[in-house]
Amino acid sequence: MQKDLEQIEQWLKKNAKKIYQHSLNQSASQERLNELEGLIGGNLPNDFKVLYQWHNGLNHDKNFGNLFYGYDFWDLNKVIENYKSNLDDKDYRSDVVSYLDDFDKEINPQGFIDNPKWIQFTHDGSRTGFYLDLNPSENGHYGQVIFIDFDYNIAFIVANSITDLVKQVSADMQAGYYQLSEDALEDGNHYLEVDGEIDILNHHNSERWKRQE
Repeated sequence: MQKDLEQIEQWLKKNAKKIYQHSLNQSASQERLNELEGLIGGNLPNDFKVLYQWHNGLNHDKNFGNLFYGYDFWDLNKVIENYKSNLDDKDYRSDVVSYLDDFDKEINPQGFIDNPKWIQFTHDGSRTGFYLDLNPSENGHYGQVIFIDFDYNIAFIVANSITDLVKQVSADMQAGYYQLSEDALEDGNHYLEVDGEIDILNHHNSERWKRQE
């Protein structure tokens, strides 16, 4: 995983310098990782901790940037704030599950109500995001990454682990699937767009994410 993180960083340094220089935060503190583990009542997957020890998400102070599949990468303050909110609001968790008409067999939506171990760490600014899943179904993997789209009432597996997610993002960057947004460049920002083939926001049309009928 470390090699893939280094490749992502080198790609950003070459192709999205403002994200590399201004958007990436320093490493997360051990205290904040411990706080999140205290909230979930157990150990985080090691690769999730490695990810946040690499960089503690993004900030938008000097550049409005993004990262994984063109999504904002939350810092731990935001991750913890969001998780606390979910933890305190069982009605919200019940609403989330009631929205999900379609989900992969590896996902256990009912478990989210009483054991809310879905930890959101990316967001598109609207109604979709990536979650670390620490309460999968018997068919799933502890630490799998799931994507939820509340407009389409769907949840599906993105990767079996953070390690797999990082590996795929690195490979996609090397393959030319990521580029800078021309509109954002006009505003002086380095903001990533992804090729339509891997565009998870448009999963209903994307070759990689399109669901089989």
